[in-house]
Order: sequence, then C-alpha cells, then structure tokens
Amino acid sequence: MKWMMRTTAAMVLLISYIMVYAGCANFNREEVIVAVLDTGVDSEHPLLRGKVIQGWDFADQDRDSSDDDGHGTHVAGIILEKAPNAKILSVRVIKNDDVMNTGLAILYAITQGADIVNMSFVEPYHPFTEMAIQYGKSKGVVFVASSGNQNQDKVLYPAKYDEVISVTATDESLHYVYGNYGRTVNFAAPGMNIRSASLDGGYLNMTGTSMSAAYMSGVMAYLKSMYPSMGSEDLEDYLNTASITRNDLVLYASHETMHRPFKVIDYEQVQRLVRMELASGSESVEPAAALRSEMQSIDSYNRMPTIVEMSSDHLEGSANSEPYRTE
Repeated sequence: MKWMMRTTAAMVLLISYIMVYAGCANFNREEVIVAVLDTGVDSEHPLLRGKVIQGWDFADQDRDSSDDDGHGTHVAGIILEKAPNAKILSVRVIKNDDVMNTGLAILYAITQGADIVNMSFVEPYHPFTEMAIQYGKSKGVVFVASSGNQNQDKVLYPAKYDEVISVTATDESLHYVYGNYGRTVNFAAPGMNIRSASLDGGYLNMTGTSMSAAYMSGVMAYLKSMYPSMGSEDLEDYLNTASITRNDLVLYASHETMHRPFKVIDYEQVQRLVRMELASGSESVEPAAALRSEMQSIDSYNRMPTIVEMSSDHLEGSANSEPYRTE
C-alpha cells in the first residue's frame, strides 16, 4: 500500500511537471478563476458569454469542453451570479453520466491557474485523485464538492477527501436540509429550486447539492475577488467565521427531525460583512466575528417556523439514479 501511494504521488508530480514544461501551464492569471469539472459549459449563454475559458475535454480527449447535458452550465451560472467578476474554466469530465479522469482534470485546472475547483458530482475513491487534490491544496487551490443526494448520514467522494470543502443543500428558510449530512459536512448552502442558466439560452430551477456546492464556490470566488491576497486557508477561515451555526430543530429529506448543528453560508450575509469591513478599512477575520454577532439581531434567519413541513415543493428535482449526479 505504501509503495502504491508513493508511486501515485510520483505520478502526480511527474504529470504536473510535464504540463508545465510542455507549455500547458498558465499560473500567472490575474483573474479569479473557478474550474468547473462537470459536463462542460455553454460559453454562448448570455449569462456566461465572455466569462468562460475553454479548457480540455477529459471525456473525449479534445479541446471542445462545451456542454451537451446542461448540468455544468447550470453550475457555472450559479457561480457567476455570486462572483460576476470571476472567470469559469470549463473542464469536461462527465459523459453519458460517467465521471472520468478526475485526477488529471484537477492537475490541468491547477496548471491553468484555477483558484477554486468546483466538483458537483460523486464518484468512488481514487488515490490519484486524492494525491492531485493534496498537490493542489499545497499550491493554494480551494476545492469544493457536493456531499451527495442520498439523504444519508455520510459524505461521498470527492467531497469526502480531507482537503475538500463538502457542502450539503438547504432551503431558503434554513430549516430543511436536502442531501447527505453529518459531521463530515463542512457547510450547508442554498440548493433547492435554484434558478440558473440552461442549454437553450434560458433559465431553469434545479435542486440538489450540486447547486449548493456551486453556491459555495461562487461565494469563495466573490471573497477572492474582494480580497485578492487571501490564500485558501484565509478564505476558509473567513467563511467559518462569517457562517451562521444552526442549533435548532432541522427537518431532513430523510424524514428525520433532529438537533444537529451545521454551518450555513449566506451570500448576502457575506456581502454585508465585506462591505462593512472595507468601509472600516479592515481585511482581517477578527472583525468579521464581531460584526457577525452584531448583525444576527438584524438578520432574517428566524423568519420561518422552527420546522418546515414536508411538501412536494421540497422534493422537486430530487436525485435520480445516475451515478455522478448530485442534483
């Protein structure tokens, strides 16, 4: 086992060096770049036009990373809605519901200067993928992934890797959780009936942890654009401070109701904190903690009853049987 791990680590480094020396690397981008590892992205959608960097298609092994499914386009739209100044690096890893070459795609995203890598899918554990993520983490890259939609007390890969921020979905009231949950989930973010770009140039609503992971990546990209000097650990520390911890009763899609604390990310809350900090001339995490406690009294987190009743609206767009999908 140790021999295999050492061999895998060596392969990660070797492939990274090959990409660099072959001229495939571009570390010196000034933009905030979010790599979307998905079904591709429709770069001609009005919401995305001029914001998409065409990357490599690791499913068909060519330079056409356009989307023929719609999932990646929807994810990219959510990210850009939160971080309109960011760029999307389209990296196709999903074809016919199969995820492939994730480790290579991650290495490619790193060498293309990605600040954040969004993975709105689930797949089995692979040591090469784990090593690629560890390598990216050492380079300051933030990894975000969806926890999965099985509505179980567990997290699936790639969200389960230690270096990845795992995200489950919640509704607008923040009292209903959709998707996998538990102690290994880092954050909950809105992921139910989320409106974003579709392949026909229009928009549609989708539900799932794919959407909540994209929401999280968008918030991360927004913070990075506001505070360019922040590293990956700084960004994570900031969101840990800016999040709201819910300790009251929560209704889960698994029909369970329980006391289980979880951290919720709210984009508008983060925006207010950033504006207040910039107005005060501060860019550190400590003021955010003080501002958060002040703002909780004026926040709207208690605008709904303690328990939201189960309804058909909550189950719209529920998980299907395809292996990769989390929405």
